[in-house]
Amino acid sequence: MEDYSEQILETVRKADFGLTQRELARETNLSRPTVRKYCKLLLKDGVLTKIEKGNVHLFISAEQGDSDDTR
Repeated sequence: MEDYSEQILETVRKADFGLTQRELARETNLSRPTVRKYCKLLLKDGVLTKIEKGNVHLFISAEQGDSDDTR
């Protein structure tokens, strides 16, 4: 469990500006349901932030969200 969370979080941190769940699945080689599950856990833990732009949901690390004025 810890490995998937770290893998997702590290991938999000490396992104210029947020990733969708589909992009995260592609980048991490994890299934979309697995990415969805761990994104939900990371959101709950406060280490991941979700930005909704219309029907697109981007995930960024909470650190990026704190230093970014786009929220």
